[in-house]
Amino acid sequence: MNDGQPDTGGALSRSLYSKAPALAYAPFRRYWLGSAASVGATQFINVGQAWLMWELTQSPLFLGYLGLAASLPNIALTLFGGVVADRFNKKRILIITSLLATLLMTLLAALDATGAISPLLLLVITGSFSALTGLEWPTRSAFYPLLVPRPAFMSAVALNSFTWQATRTIMPLAAGAIIAQFGTWLIFALATLGFASMAAVMLSLHVREALRTDHDHPVRALANGLGFIIRTPLFRYLMLLIFSGMFFVNSFTQMLPYFVTLMGRAEGDFGLLVTAGGIGSVVGALLIGLAQQHRRLGLIMLASAAGAALALFGFGAAALNQMFWLAFLISVIIAILIQVFMISTLSVMQLEVPDELRGRVMGFFTMCYSLVPLGGLMLGSIAEWSSGVLAISLAASVFLVILAGLALLDPTIRRIDGARLAPTA
Repeated sequence: MNDGQPDTGGALSRSLYSKAPALAYAPFRRYWLGSAASVGATQFINVGQAWLMWELTQSPLFLGYLGLAASLPNIALTLFGGVVADRFNKKRILIITSLLATLLMTLLAALDATGAISPLLLLVITGSFSALTGLEWPTRSAFYPLLVPRPAFMSAVALNSFTWQATRTIMPLAAGAIIAQFGTWLIFALATLGFASMAAVMLSLHVREALRTDHDHPVRALANGLGFIIRTPLFRYLMLLIFSGMFFVNSFTQMLPYFVTLMGRAEGDFGLLVTAGGIGSVVGALLIGLAQQHRRLGLIMLASAAGAALALFGFGAAALNQMFWLAFLISVIIAILIQVFMISTLSVMQLEVPDELRGRVMGFFTMCYSLVPLGGLMLGSIAEWSSGVLAISLAASVFLVILAGLALLDPTIRRIDGARLAPTA
């Protein structure tokens, strides 16, 4: 745990720190800025890879294949990424993964710029980057709590999530404009700067870590983390709901190039539609601050998850009728609701997970993000023989059935009380 004292600063700083206590700690501030650079680069990459694959193939099924390449390596490495994060130096892991990502994006930019890129090469590079994130994401989730004391955990969780969502607001819009003017190669070239910045910031941090001294076999260590999730109803049901929500609901974002084309739009509008999700996520991150300590937090979480699935039907109808701005608005709403659920869930888990299991449990949690592109494969397969609107409608229906079962058959999530979970020093 970093033992630095919080900064006091002037009146403006004190006002900011009162609203975001984690920012009062200088190591966390540096990490947060470096993380913003690398996360922004990741958002660039997501947009660039999706549009590049669409340009190369014009196939919703290949968008699904891209999702498969972006998810399976991540899932496979994430399973042991949490074990690695618990056992080895987290700072060193993040430096190495950031430098490797820099090299990988340099290669992709060169191949794209010279016209040597192909769908197969793009899938290979996407899969390699996915494997890196399988090590990086669990390590990030276990690392940033080391930079702040326990009372600032919720603030650190919210700020970390805000980074992802704020960059989703800005970067896709910028990416769409860059692609339209210069092509996708520049997206990947710029992404290298973000990862290089993250490596530089990590090198500047001085953090004492309490590494595990046991010598459990990695498989046994992984089984211990999974066993904790299965034995603990709160974690078991939250994980099930998160995983199914990412796979069946949020995976529609993997198909956005398809829906943009369905509505008769081009790459600039693709970036705009991705940005809609970022705008909604930022709003959701701000709204959840009002509800995190609500006594009926569990019901708020369930309602937000259900609302996101129901809104997906509206998105499909808007896309089918080529109503771009209505689809944009509904994308914002879906993102707001998903973000309220995700930040609440992550805050609950960070507060309740034992420190010695944090890396492994958070590793399983970060796997949920890989289910978005994996769900895209399912949607792309259905869209290839039928339609994308039917695909997302079926997916939303399945999720609502799962949600209803969890909400009605077991009270664990319904009874989550945000006031009782509020951290103390």
